Amino acid sequence: MRTAALAALVAALVFPAGALAAARDNGPPATAVNNIAQAICNGLQKKLGSSFSSQYATMDACVSAQQSAATTIATNCLAYGKPGSDAFKSCAQSGVQAAVKGAAGGGGGFDAQKAADTIAGNICASLQKKLGDQFSTKYASLDACKTAFAAIAANAVSSCSASNQPGGDAYKSCVQNAVKTAVAAQAAANKQSNEQKQASQIAKQICSNLQEKLGDKFGTRFASMTDCESQLGSVAASAVSSCSSSGTPGSDAYKACVKSAVEAAVKAQAGQNASNAQAKAVDAIESSICNGLQKKLGDQFSSKYASLDACKAAFAATATGAVSSCSSSGKPGSDAYKGCVQAAVKAAVGKK
Repeated sequence: MRTAALAALVAALVFPAGALAAARDNGPPATAVNNIAQAICNGLQKKLGSSFSSQYATMDACVSAQQSAATTIATNCLAYGKPGSDAFKSCAQSGVQAAVKGAAGGGGGFDAQKAADTIAGNICASLQKKLGDQFSTKYASLDACKTAFAAIAANAVSSCSASNQPGGDAYKSCVQNAVKTAVAAQAAANKQSNEQKQASQIAKQICSNLQEKLGDKFGTRFASMTDCESQLGSVAASAVSSCSSSGTPGSDAYKACVKSAVEAAVKAQAGQNASNAQAKAVDAIESSICNGLQKKLGDQFSSKYASLDACKAAFAATATGAVSSCSSSGKPGSDAYKGCVQAAVKAAVGKK
């Protein structure tokens, strides 16, 4: 019953009265090809039922996807007779039936969910191979990975089957590209996540070493350990980037590079801290000199110096020299250092 109905459908669609009379040597007429594709899709729509829409977005999408199959059928049938002949019609009918059966998966219909599961499995298998030991830290199991990529796999099935016949070369190529894209994106995200973790660890190491080196001064440089790690995050990220070219994270070459980067960062930050401390010491001596002069000169101070800042600028070299010479007398904050600074301030004020 179904075969007879399909035969009538093909005859009605492909061979309207007086329509097709192209010669065999010219190839199959475009109208015949389109009508055969339409016949295939009508047969698929009846055979697949509600599954048809999950395989093809629209009837036009199906007809477009079946153009290659329809062209092959029409070309082959030209060997049996001219379009419109009984021989051609019989050949086309057999071709349509075979195409419907093949596109519908041998009569079982296209299982979009099964196809999505397969794609998700392929993505996870590729990731497992690409990530190695890191795969298990990202996913608890292979099934957990497949669950994570279920939506991506479903979208791949939907987009690839909308314009390609499932099982065909174009469909397979589309699915392969979807798998490659998903694997590449996840591998890149995993790499970025690992680099961020490595940078965080390096920042912690730098700050821990700085805290040990600077002692109480660490608290004047950073509000907290977290503040230190935040400020030096970019330094740590640069270390990860440069050391990754030296070797794989975890390798001896990579570890040696990171160690050197940490030491360099600690040295640079300690030097900056020393420079900041010296600048504060110079500013303090400048202020002491100018405050002393302001008391000593009274109203005459404003006629000699436009402002307190102008006075401090005038004694910048004197204050810098005092810091340098007094640092050799003792550590900043020691009695020897304080006595030296007081003498330097007194001398500067006395000269005026």
